[in-house]
Amino acid sequence: MSGLVSRSVVCLGVALLSACGGSDPMPAAPGMPVPVAAGVQTMGAQHAQLAPAVAYHDLIQRIYVAYFGRPADPAGLAFWADKFSAFGFPATMAEVSIAYSGNATVKQFVDLFGASGESAALYPGDNTVFVTAIYRNLFNRAPDRDGLAYWVDVLNRGVMTRPIAALYIMGGAQNDDVTIINKKIEVAKRFTDALNTPARRVAYEGEAASALVRTMLGTVGLATDMATFTGVATTIYTLEYGPSTLEYGSSTSSMKAYLGTWSGPCDGRSIERVAITESPTVPNGIELAIATDYFAQPGCGGAIVATETMSARIQATHAGRTNSAIVPYERAPSFPAVIDLASLTLPGHTRSVTGPAVTQTVINGQAQWCIKFDGGSSTCIHDDGFTPAQGPISGGFYATADTMYLVSPVGSIYYAEAIYTRR
Repeated sequence: MSGLVSRSVVCLGVALLSACGGSDPMPAAPGMPVPVAAGVQTMGAQHAQLAPAVAYHDLIQRIYVAYFGRPADPAGLAFWADKFSAFGFPATMAEVSIAYSGNATVKQFVDLFGASGESAALYPGDNTVFVTAIYRNLFNRAPDRDGLAYWVDVLNRGVMTRPIAALYIMGGAQNDDVTIINKKIEVAKRFTDALNTPARRVAYEGEAASALVRTMLGTVGLATDMATFTGVATTIYTLEYGPSTLEYGSSTSSMKAYLGTWSGPCDGRSIERVAITESPTVPNGIELAIATDYFAQPGCGGAIVATETMSARIQATHAGRTNSAIVPYERAPSFPAVIDLASLTLPGHTRSVTGPAVTQTVINGQAQWCIKFDGGSSTCIHDDGFTPAQGPISGGFYATADTMYLVSPVGSIYYAEAIYTRR
């Protein structure tokens, strides 16, 4: 929101593959068969210098997305990264695809994922259904006719198994499909990194949680702006606390959450306050009366010596809700929020400054109000006369029990123009 009130801040201006202990031969993650040890030592001997566990994170995220349609949980990521490193597993999707047919250990690992109950539940049906589901999961589209015919044919003839087919389809992506899958993997990494508390890790357990996260990952496409993508924060919040709601809010009457009087922070010698009332003419609308109090002493101490007011109120009409995220101040991390969207207008108005320390004067031909503070310092405010109506513009509101955010959209995320506390 920018531009309506020049001096006001309200200016239109885990889950299946969790880690487990044990010793070699490799223990199984819960719900998965134990691979035999054949070939493991041979494979390790072929790699004089084994890759560190972290080198496998990208590959493991790609495997999870391919087979389960979701990001890895931290325990599963660590478990498989350690095992892949210890066994000298290939570190890229291309290397895995090449090694699958000739290395028994690689085949055992890959088949574990493809044979899991979660993967089977996600990709049921015959090979046509399977290939179509893989394409939709990875690329948000159905396969082209020739691609579908090719993959179904090699699967029907047994030339290839479903587990390796899923990786081949991902690895063979071209053009826009490459961009889409890379964005999904980046989001998967962000999500796993965000599971950084015990509560969050516990919340990402069970099929309901997996389904929610799959839905989030399914929203990532070619047009997704990674700089403003808020799906991870919103999904994490929902996993922990359930869907966001306002204290009084609903889809049809949520503006009542903002009624009352709110105060901004001290800005040197002044504090802005906003009194919000229901609109007498607009259903589910509110009106904002803005005033600024000036104090005799720095830090907003001493008596109020002047008050600035406007002759009109900002009109805010409810325009729906959006599940998004708010950046509270510059360089701060965003947090998820259900934002009440609003169309805001400011009728034509004048401003006035009144109080015991206020004098009216003209400086360089400009009418001004000057405020004198304790200690002899002063400040002057231009009297601009009548200001024409402004707006409408798009903005939004979000409130907790005692804090209100007035926000404006920047892409798919919202930035706080003002933060107030309830008086």
